Amino acid sequence: MSEPSADDDMGFLLKELLRSISDKITAAPSTGSAEEVLLHLEETDKNFHNYDFVKYLRGYVESSLGTVVEHETKTLIRGDGQHAIDSHLEAFTHAVTQKTRGSAEYQQMMQTLKNSMSLVVESLIKNCEEDQRQKEVLVQEKQHIQSSSQYNYNDNCSDSDSSFNQSYTFIRQEQVQALAEQLDPSWPKQVRWEALQALCSAPPSDVLSCENGSSLHKHLAAALADPDLSDAVLHFFAKSFSSSPLKMTRELYTILARSVESTFLSHNFSFAAGSAAIDVTTPEISRLLKQIRLMNDFQKEVTAFWIRHPEKYMEDVIESTFSLLSFHPKHTPPGTEKALEPAHLLALLDVRATWFKKWMHGGYSRTVVLRLLQNKYKSVIAAALQQCLHYSPSSEGSPAEAKHPGSVESRRLDPSKRQHPRAWLLCPGSGCLGTAGSTLNTDNGTYITAGCKDAVKEEHRSAQWGLYSGQQLEYALFVHSLCLLGKVLLYKNGRRLFPIKVRKRKDPVSLTELVIILINIMYQQPRCDSPATDSLSPSGLVTEVLWMMCERKECAEECLYQTAVMEVLLAPVTAQLSRPQAAIADPFCGFQAAVKSSAASLTLIADVLARIASADGGLSLFLCERNVVGVRSERTFAAHVLAQFTTRLLGEELSSPSQHAVSRTLCGAFIFVCRQIYNTCEGLQVLQPYGLHRAIAAAWRKASSYSERVLTPDPGAVAPASPQEPHSLTMWEETLLDNLLNFAATPKGVLLLQQTGAINESVSHMFSRFAKKLQVSRCEKFGYGVMMTQVAATAPGVVALHKSGFVQALIVELWSVLECSSEDVGVARPQPTPTEPIDRSCLKSFLSLVNLLSSSHSVWELLGQKSLANRTEYSLREVPSSMPDLMDRLVAVNSEAKMNSLFRYEQSHTFGLSGAPLARSSFHQPAPVTILRLHYLHLLLSPS
Repeated sequence: MSEPSADDDMGFLLKELLRSISDKITAAPSTGSAEEVLLHLEETDKNFHNYDFVKYLRGYVESSLGTVVEHETKTLIRGDGQHAIDSHLEAFTHAVTQKTRGSAEYQQMMQTLKNSMSLVVESLIKNCEEDQRQKEVLVQEKQHIQSSSQYNYNDNCSDSDSSFNQSYTFIRQEQVQALAEQLDPSWPKQVRWEALQALCSAPPSDVLSCENGSSLHKHLAAALADPDLSDAVLHFFAKSFSSSPLKMTRELYTILARSVESTFLSHNFSFAAGSAAIDVTTPEISRLLKQIRLMNDFQKEVTAFWIRHPEKYMEDVIESTFSLLSFHPKHTPPGTEKALEPAHLLALLDVRATWFKKWMHGGYSRTVVLRLLQNKYKSVIAAALQQCLHYSPSSEGSPAEAKHPGSVESRRLDPSKRQHPRAWLLCPGSGCLGTAGSTLNTDNGTYITAGCKDAVKEEHRSAQWGLYSGQQLEYALFVHSLCLLGKVLLYKNGRRLFPIKVRKRKDPVSLTELVIILINIMYQQPRCDSPATDSLSPSGLVTEVLWMMCERKECAEECLYQTAVMEVLLAPVTAQLSRPQAAIADPFCGFQAAVKSSAASLTLIADVLARIASADGGLSLFLCERNVVGVRSERTFAAHVLAQFTTRLLGEELSSPSQHAVSRTLCGAFIFVCRQIYNTCEGLQVLQPYGLHRAIAAAWRKASSYSERVLTPDPGAVAPASPQEPHSLTMWEETLLDNLLNFAATPKGVLLLQQTGAINESVSHMFSRFAKKLQVSRCEKFGYGVMMTQVAATAPGVVALHKSGFVQALIVELWSVLECSSEDVGVARPQPTPTEPIDRSCLKSFLSLVNLLSSSHSVWELLGQKSLANRTEYSLREVPSSMPDLMDRLVAVNSEAKMNSLFRYEQSHTFGLSGAPLARSSFHQPAPVTILRLHYLHLLLSPS
């Protein structure tokens, strides 16, 4: 019997085999699966017999057992004969195998092979462990070099720099239990750190599925509280969150949440309510930020897959989060200091509460979230509401001030009493933790933009990263709370949480009171000039919440369509109406910054009012309920107040020789509110006595005259002081013309538009926007086809449509669809033969033709007393440009020349014959009907 070759040769061959099948082993999810892969390798790998290690084993077996197999084979042949063996080959093979396995040579071979393989495997494992230790030393050195501000959880598995092979190192359950025991706090810190590194190198699924999981979780929680081991535990948690199922990761998330809560409970963090800074780079706060950031990342990613798991797992994650957010310290800090809570740090990292928006997006998770808030964690909503109350100055005053923001106008117009610590929130990324950027807050709390004020540049340079004042922390929590409340209010079960009892208020806060508080915040906090910073201004945030409420019918009915809310929304408008006429002649004289802030707030109010008026329920609130106290202290309709204020703004626009761009913006915003009212029949009847159409037309003529005086720019001339003034005038002129055009949404409005004398210009404006495929506005539910139908119902309107080129554009578009087909139709397969009278691709053009010829006036103006060409020759490229030409080509097809000029004769002629009766039915008088019928029959019966 031959001995096996040297152990080094066998180890080299085994290492080569493992390298060849490393992909299959790495893809195995667990150790048991990897063993199954190796056991069935001959069945799954077509190159199995070509591996050198397999060839070596085959040669070793042949050299060891060859003589035994030959001896047993000869013995059976002599006993049974060759013929018997050929007929029972399978039984013969089984007999030889049994004899061979029972021989002494086989036993000796197996024992020798086991001894040799044991030595080889021990040598390989020893080399692997040595490589692992060297790698851990390198990793430890890298961790010391890395900055504490970095949150990088790099994958540190065993396939990175191993000389053994480039596959994954699996771990046995016995090793996991041993490592779990080494994590016990009684062991030295170096031993615990090495155990954590070993856990990070193993597959998280193998570690978390161990039998002694409770002990492992307990020791991980203890290590998480140790400053020297916290980063290693977070490394393991991050790796587990990214690759393990929710069944396992929910327990780690719960451990993380409880660790953060216990840290807050043991340290009693606090910060000064004034301008004193809190440093987030200190070891304790930095460690908390890392843990909360990992939690926040998991919160935003878990929504993608928790629907595939039992609801209990999702409920554990949500409940752990709410338990952390509901944490409040038992002992209140003395003096003016406030307790630092987990919600403050979460707001720093995710200021807009993106995690909560994702949780509320799907009904599967939203149901659980709202149920837990209702049953156990109502304090989370109460804390968010308390933060909004704290930020609203009027909420701390009398109820009269809370309901009438105009009564606190003097307080909100004082710039020295405002606090706007929001500039530092503008930083890259999903969160807000970063430098102040290009903005900062001065000592008196006034918001200043760097680059506009040179006096604060030195102070800006001295600002350090990581220092946040108490005002900044409170403002971040306010933004986070407002976004959270905004999502809760959108849903029925969320609104059922109200009324809510909060501190320092005798009565609970109802839904209506909350909306009034939000509106007061919008009034009292000015907007910033910068569009970037305005997205995080109080007024901008509140406006977004109100917009979302307007988009949901049930939410708007419960929260916005209330008399008290409408009264608060229109309180600044009535306050402006009660002022003398000369007081608002120039809104930017005197208290420029204060009035500018007021104008910005009024613009936001107009935007919210326009969205309310665009809905049927909101429009009835404007027209049918006396819900506003007017100028004479008597209750009146909201539509009347808006019409009076808009008329006054337009009057000041006409009387003043020049107006500021912000004044025009305010005026245009309130015209847009009235536009939502007068584009309905009921609303137009209410607003008609105020003569808005005449006032808008007069303002448009004034703007047109100013724009005509603008000189052509001369390269050698001195640049004007305000280069944006001509552009502002042009935009103002288009705004007025667009509002005039919307009178055409109703038949009565078309008459009023005709009386202004601007119907031609309005229709031309409509055609220019229609050609550019622009939307009517963000609130209208109809397109330009509705207004075209209304305009075409009158003779002057049809003439205006014809002069503007609208009719010609519709005819050219119709001809293109009929004869040239659309450009976006694929040519890979032929078009099916149409089975309907009008092909679907032509339906839109057909409806446009129906709208255009829907009245007798339009038919008479476009076709009356006009003869058809009826030529003897037509070019294939000739496109009709008028309605008689279209009738000549599509309806009166009475010659071979007309038939041959159509690429699709049957479809086009059928289309024309379908449209001709529409024009005939539009005539209700006998004379036009007779004229059209006789003219049409004469064309059909005339010889070719």
